[in-house]
Amino acid sequence: CTVPGCGRTRFLHAHHVVYYSRGGPTDLDNLTLLCGEHHRALHDGLFTITADGNQIFTFADLNGRRIDYAPLLSGDVDDLSRRYRHIDPDAVTADWSGEPLDASFATDVLLRNWDLEKRRRNTDLVEAA
Repeated sequence: CTVPGCGRTRFLHAHHVVYYSRGGPTDLDNLTLLCGEHHRALHDGLFTITADGNQIFTFADLNGRRIDYAPLLSGDVDDLSRRYRHIDPDAVTADWSGEPLDASFATDVLLRNWDLEKRRRNTDLVEAA
């Protein structure tokens, strides 16, 4: 996924920055790869993408502020296991077919749901006033 800081590499969607239905070309300078969560968030209007040419894209939040790349956390498995040794290794275990939890996707879903709930509460307060 090309959203800064995402890093997902599987099950990506090709997205037309200028929508194909609005005359956007189907060429690499107008196409970017997005994971499902970010693709939905984009179509929900939670951020924007601008094609700058040469397969370079600018991402911006709702206030127009540029979203820059967030570097990955430093450390390795041994360092993390020492830092978080109070968490049992099997604390998060899949109860389906055994594939590991995609923590990045799970975090995105939680943050999105919390944000939707916050917006829902704010709307309810405005309507009640």
